[in-house]
This record gives sequence, C-alpha cells and structure tokens, in this order.
Amino acid sequence: MTTPVRRQYLHFKARHPDAILFFRLGDFYETFDEDAELVSRELGITLTSKPMGAGLRVPLAGVPVRNVDHHLARLIERGHRVAICEQLEDPRASRKLVRRGVVRVVSPGTALEPTLLEAGEPSACAAVHVERERRRLRIGLASADVTTGRFQVCELIQTAADSDPSELWELLRDQLQRFGVRELLVSDGFGSDESGDPAPPPDLGIEPHPRPARDFRRDRAEAALQSQYSAPAAAFGLDERPATLSAVGALLAYLNDALPQLEDELESQYSSFRHLEAPQLVIPEARLQWDAATERALALVDTGPGAGSPGMPRTLFDVLDRCASVLGRRWLRAALLSPLLDQARIERRLDRIEALLRRQPLRRSLAAELRDIPDLERLLGRAATGIASPADLAALARGLIAAGELTSQIERAVDQAGEDVLVSLVEPMRRVPESARLLAQTLVERPPAEYGQGVIRAGIDAAVDRAAARIDAANERLAKLESQLRGESGINNLKVGYHRTFGHYIELRRGQARLAPEGWERRQSLRDRERYSEPRLREIAEELTAAQIALAEAERECVEQLRVALVGDSGIILRSAGAIARLDAACALADLAADHAWTRPQIEVSGELEIAAGRHPVVEAAAAQGAFVPNDLQLSDDGLHAPQLLLVTGPNMAGKSTYLRQAALIVILAQMGAYVPAESARIGLVDRIFARVGAHDDLAAGRSTFLVEMLETARLLHGATDRSLILLDEIGRGTSTWDGLAIAQAVAEELASESSRPRRGPRTLFATHFHELTALAGAMPRIANAAVEVEEDEQGKIQFLHSIRPGAADRSYGVQVAAQAGIPAGVVARAAELLRELESGDRNARAGKRSRRSLSGRRSAATPQLMLMPPPTHPVLQDLAELDIDGMTPLEAISALYALRDQAQRELRTIAPDVAAGGGS
Repeated sequence: MTTPVRRQYLHFKARHPDAILFFRLGDFYETFDEDAELVSRELGITLTSKPMGAGLRVPLAGVPVRNVDHHLARLIERGHRVAICEQLEDPRASRKLVRRGVVRVVSPGTALEPTLLEAGEPSACAAVHVERERRRLRIGLASADVTTGRFQVCELIQTAADSDPSELWELLRDQLQRFGVRELLVSDGFGSDESGDPAPPPDLGIEPHPRPARDFRRDRAEAALQSQYSAPAAAFGLDERPATLSAVGALLAYLNDALPQLEDELESQYSSFRHLEAPQLVIPEARLQWDAATERALALVDTGPGAGSPGMPRTLFDVLDRCASVLGRRWLRAALLSPLLDQARIERRLDRIEALLRRQPLRRSLAAELRDIPDLERLLGRAATGIASPADLAALARGLIAAGELTSQIERAVDQAGEDVLVSLVEPMRRVPESARLLAQTLVERPPAEYGQGVIRAGIDAAVDRAAARIDAANERLAKLESQLRGESGINNLKVGYHRTFGHYIELRRGQARLAPEGWERRQSLRDRERYSEPRLREIAEELTAAQIALAEAERECVEQLRVALVGDSGIILRSAGAIARLDAACALADLAADHAWTRPQIEVSGELEIAAGRHPVVEAAAAQGAFVPNDLQLSDDGLHAPQLLLVTGPNMAGKSTYLRQAALIVILAQMGAYVPAESARIGLVDRIFARVGAHDDLAAGRSTFLVEMLETARLLHGATDRSLILLDEIGRGTSTWDGLAIAQAVAEELASESSRPRRGPRTLFATHFHELTALAGAMPRIANAAVEVEEDEQGKIQFLHSIRPGAADRSYGVQVAAQAGIPAGVVARAAELLRELESGDRNARAGKRSRRSLSGRRSAATPQLMLMPPPTHPVLQDLAELDIDGMTPLEAISALYALRDQAQRELRTIAPDVAAGGGS
C-alpha cells in the first residue's frame, strides 16, 4: 500500500508522461523514479531515495523552490519539458493531504521566467502543418511568442508541381528564424507524404516535437479560435488557408496544455494566455528576403561563438543597438530581420529618425526616461498567466504610467515645429489603463516577493488591515512573552526565535540547559544551543500563523482583482509597448546617424542602386577613427547608364568582400527604415538578397565545400528576380582551375545576358580572381570591370588602398600577400620563381598558337587560366624545332612547311573546330 503523497504524485505524472514532474513538497520541488534519475544526471545533484509505504523506496532528487529558475533554465536548455505541480493551499492551514495541481508546463517555447529568456530576443513556439495539393506542397505556419503576446501566421505554397520543394523548406527555415522560434510542433508522421513514401527530411534548424495528429484537425482549430478570441476562423482570414488553420489549432491546443485547468476548481491566480494578440498574417513576399547562407555571410544578428574581438561589434545589430529599453532592442532586431518593401512605411520610419535627429536635447531626455521603462510585454505575459509576483505587477503599473508621461514631453518638444510624426507615434501611450493606476496606488513602492509579507499599502483594503493588525498584536504578545520568560527563568539572555521547519522556539546556550523549567519541551539540539517550546508560546505561534495565512489570502485576493482587470486591458498595454519600442529604436538610430554622419536614403520603386562614399558599418565601427576608405557603387537592372553586373578584381585582403557586403547592408538598412553609412544613397527597392560568399562545408549532410557552393549558386540562379541583389565572391574556386573558370563565366553570362533577359536582370556584384573574366566587359554591354587599388614599392611590398576604381586588376599579388603574412622567405622566393616560369610558359604557349577562340555573343570562351605546371611541348612545335633548315633544299623546305600546316589543322579540328574552319590558307 503506497502513501497518499505517492498516489497523488502518480496521478499527476500519468497526466504529463512526457514532462519531468516537479512535485512541490514544502520548500522543495521533488522528482521521483526515472525523473529523479534524469534530473540527478542533468543537474549534477545527489540522487537519494524516499520510503513510500509497504517497504517501497523510490529514487528521489529535489531542487529548492527559491532556486528553481536556475535549474529550470538548465533543463529547458537541454530540450526537456517540466510540469510544475504546486501546493494550492498553505500546508500550515491543512490537517490532511495538501491539495496540489499542475499549474503549468514549462518548455523552450512556453517559458516565462526571465532567467530562461534572452531579454532582447523573441522566444516563440510554433506549429507547422504540411498538406499536398495536386502534387504541390502547402505549408502552414503558426507562431506565438507567449512572453510578448505576438501571434503570427503564414502559408507557404510550392510554385509549381515540378518545382524543387527544397526551396520551400528553405523558406520555412528562414521564417522560423525570423519569428525567433525556440520550439517547433509537428504532426506525427511529419516528413512523409500521403502515399507513405518518405520525403526528404527537411533541416529546419530546430528539432521538431511530434504532437498527436488529432490536434491538427480543422474542427478542433475552429473550436480553439472560438474559445480564445470568440471569433471564427473566417474573422482572421484562416478559412481560406487550411494548412495554416490546422497549425493554429495545434499551437493553441499545446498552449492550453501548458496551462492546464486545475481539477478541483479553477484557481484564479493561474490564468491562461489571454494576452495573445489576434493572429497576424505575414506574407514573406511583402518583406525583403534572404536565405540562411546570406544571413551567415552578412553577419546581421549573430556570427557564432568566439567571433570578433572583445568589446568590438561583431554584427550589424551590435552597431545599431543603442536602445535604452528591452522593448526597443527587441523591435529593432525584428525590423533588421524583416526589412520592408512598402515605400510609404519605410518613409514613415525615416521621418521619425529625421525628426529626432534635429532634436538632440529631446533624444537625450527620452533616452533617460526610456531607460527606466521595464519590459512591459513580458511583464504582461507573466501577469496574464498568473505567475507574476507583486514586484512584477508593480513594475508593470509604474512602467505604463511612465510611458503616459512621455507623451506630454514629446508634445511640448514638437509643438512649435508643427510635426505630428512623433505625436502620432506615441498616441497609443497616452491612455494609461485605470487598472494600472489603481495597482500602483494599492501596492507598496517596493513589494516583497511573496504575499503575506506586506505588499499592500495600509488603508487600501479592510481585510488586509485586519490581518495585519492581528499580526502586529501577536508579535507584541511574543515580545512580552520573551520578557516574561526571562523573568520567570532568571535567564536574561534567552531569546524567542523562528525556524521555517520547526516553528517558534525558546533558545538557550548549551550550558544554560539545566536552568530550563520542567514545563519546557525540548524541540531541537544544536552544537552550542538548545531550543524549547512551551504552551503559551505555542498558543501565540498558532495565532500568528493564522494571521499570516489570513494576510496572504487577503493580499492575494485584493491584488488578484486588479491583475484580472489589468490583463483585460492587454490590448492597450501591448499597443503602448509597441509605441515605446518604435520610439526607442528611432532614438537609437537617430543617435547613431548623428554620431557617424549617416544619411537618409532615397527610396524608389526602380531598378537603380546608387551609393556615394558608402561604408561597411561593422568594419568602420571596429576600425580606427577615419581609417575606413569609402567607395561608390552604381548598378542598374537594365544596364543602360550603369552596369547590371560589376566584375570586381584585386588581391585577397584588399577589400573586395567588404565592398560586396557593404552594398547589401546599406540596402537592408535603407529598407528597414534606417539611415545609411554613405554620403548619399539611391535605393531601388530590392526583393531578395543572395550572397554566395566564403567557403564552408556541411559534412553532416555529406556535402563538400564545392557542393555547398554550387547548391547556393543554383538557389540564387533559380530564385533571383529582376529586383534582386546578388553578391558572388570567388565562385568556382572550390574545384579545378578550368572547371571553376568555366562555371564562373557561365554564371556571369547567365546573370547579365540580354538574350535571356531582354529588358532587366538582377543587380550583381561579382568578385573574382579569374582575371580572364574581365574580357566579358568588352563583349557584354551589361558588364563592367572594377578593381581594388594596390601600391607596390621597389622591394615588392604592397599596400592595400581599399579604393575601388574602374577597370580590371592586372594580377592577384598572391606571392606578396603570402610574404606579408609571414610565409618563410625561402618559400616565398621559390613561389616567385615558379610564378615567373608559369607566366612565361603560358605566354609562349599562347604565342605558338596560330589563333585562339574569341569572345563572341552569349557563349564566349575565356583565355585559359595559368596551369600549375609548364605545358608539354606541342607535337607541331617539336617537329618544327627538329627541322634541319640549313641542310634542306627549297623544295624540301616547302614540302615540310605544307606537312606542318596539315598537322596543325588536324590538331585544331580536334580541339577547336570553329577556328580550324576559318583558316585554310
């Protein structure tokens, strides 16, 4: 026969079999059985055992309640889910089994504790549902960030039945990253089509969590939406997006499971995700898009661990982030990852920055005020789910009041200028919910962490005041009893104290134990102390305990009414938080523009890209003052007054990659609505950016460096439109010289060909070491050359000027770069000698040819690249060298000449038929 506690534990564990059950026992959350073994292993804590009746001992591992967030963080980081089983009543007030219930399930996508979250980053839970429709894939995605209330949905559809579905999976992966998804829900059988044939396993960058297929049923989704928002699917436009509707239903079902209703009665302090906003439809095509390879190449928000120097900016976000509040930081990150294609919205964001740029005193004043604004979104999330402490609620109320006061400050500052761009921005902050004002008036200025310790001001609530008066009276009786006990026992230094486990006690020194009256009951023995109890002390202690329980209940009930009212105003609170975030981000971007002379870009719906004196924001921030060399750029999608494709040549380390990347970063900044690091910028809206930059492999998927390079190149060739921007850096260098040169030229021809694109094409920056490709500029009107300037002194040392000029580079300076990198002098000298031999052999081989192929039309061939070893002597040249001209008669010389000609023509017909056909005499 097991104990009642054991039976209670097994009951809740059966309801949450896939989660670790944290079972509250006093001051500890205990785990049992397999959970205890797992927790002991993962957290490195001691595994013990506990008797549970009938000779049964079960494994036991526990963590203190006061340190639970730290342990939760470690378990969640390792991908576990934890069900929190709380005590729903004070054990001191119960004389039977304490009532308990699972109040929530914590997972990577439902965590609300600050220690489990990154302050400036989203933390979303998402569901994905895949359907096949006439051999095409339709993917529904629903994403909810329960910490902020943001709910986003989108639907991705395969363009054609015969198109590559991998592009759709890649788009889904990008969208998951932009939403900040930490937990992904999928249906059982995810990864297979309806016929049961396995589909290629999509790598979505996150391990999916299977859920029952019934959760994805549309009728359940309809019911879930009705329950959450009191509105049908049609009200959100989801009736026409069945895959997305299924994903929404599964997500809402999972979130409801994460906050289960308690069995005996629904305790009001444990609420639900009622603060979730209505699902917002996101159309990926309405934002500037890029793939994972491009984001990695551009280092927008993360460069991986260990990159960069301490204290130096590593990403574009590091440079931009001057926000004073967490709200602004999170909004700025989202804006950076989702630049706009809507010219009017971009201009509105730029107008805000311009207005703040002209008002430095206002910017500084706002920054000081915004620094004190807490994370209203996440505080609301904690309040809505019932886990907010009194301190959390007080911070939320004070933050809303402070936000309301900001509007007056802005109105006074811009009143004379007559500008309403800032006033309209902060309009949602003007209305402070009455519930917030009442909450601020009710709670003490710095509330303690728990109820029953004085969280409410005196005179606010009669029940609270009565319970507080009872506690004061009991404490006075306790003080009087201590004085009385000293007089009765003659022990002047005895004291009355309290222990959480043993309760109130009378404490004496060990040597005074013989003086204790006979009526005292020994409770605890310490190393040098003895602790006792006696009837009068027990009576007062019981009264004090009852008063403290009454105070905690009265305070909780009083605050609970205000919490419910505050959550009812969640729409107002979220709009106010959004306005604060946009204001803070605008201040940060204006401050950055003022300090570093960034300018307002000119946004157009065109195919132009014109940048004057552009700079790379991250490289410039890390460089010494004034050390960065700015460069111009002009591209046009029609190639008329500016090239469509710019071939950039020059040595390594000279700045080609920086030049390419800064163009993309300036476009992203402009379309997110920020000023840009340039003297001027004219940006024709870009729909997609493709960056094939850097070498990396994917060994886990069996992909070599070159295969990854070709896959990324294929993706951009298939996905680029006339409005895209393409960055290609050293394409073809991962294979043999001839293969690489052929691939690079074919790609360049395809991107800039007038026959395949009679009017327009993607604007392209193409950096290469294949100098032979520079001949394309003379054969294809849409292509132009540019080179990085280099100075070389008499000793052969080179200096990179980092300046881009028109024209082609004459060489790569590889040997000089190797010398400056510290390659041993002997190796450098030998390399220089071999280079001279190779170049000489190449010139002789080319001079010995009667003719060579020329660039003609779209499919033109390039001059051969230098080979690694000198070419063997051609048979014709060998025969010519062996002729004894001095010993030959004129007739013999003519015959030999004809024989050499015939032999040369046969060779040419073998290697170049078109050339041979053109010359017979």
